[in-house]
Amino acid sequence: MELQWQRQVEYWLRLMSVERVAARENMMVQQGKDVFYLERENGRAKLTVARQVPDAQSVPTLLRLMLLLQPEAANGVPMRTWLARNQLWLAATAPAGSGAELWHQLGKLQQRLLNRVTVGIHANT
Repeated sequence: MELQWQRQVEYWLRLMSVERVAARENMMVQQGKDVFYLERENGRAKLTVARQVPDAQSVPTLLRLMLLLQPEAANGVPMRTWLARNQLWLAATAPAGSGAELWHQLGKLQQRLLNRVTVGIHANT
C-alpha cells in the first residue's frame, strides 16, 4: 500500500473515532447502524455507506433519497444510491488528490441524508 494513502486512511479512521483497526487499501467500518466502505479506485477514494431498511419501506425510502441527490448536496461530488441485500446504499467518489478530511465530510453528509430519509423507520417493521 502506498504510504500517502495509508496515512490518509489512518487519519480518516481517527476522524471516524475508530480505534485498533489497521489501515488497508479497502476498509469496512461499522458506525452504529451504518457500515462504511472506503475503497481505492484509480487513485481516488470511494466512500460507500450502507444502512438496513425494512423490505416494505425500501423502495419508498430509495425514492426519497434519490430526490435529495442533487449535485450541490455534496459540493459537486456526485453520489449514487441503490438497494441491495435489504440495505440502502449511498456512494461517492472523492476528487483526485482529496484527503481524509473530505472523505470524513462526505461520510457525515451521507449519514445525514440517510437519517433524513429513514426517520421513523424501524428495522423490524
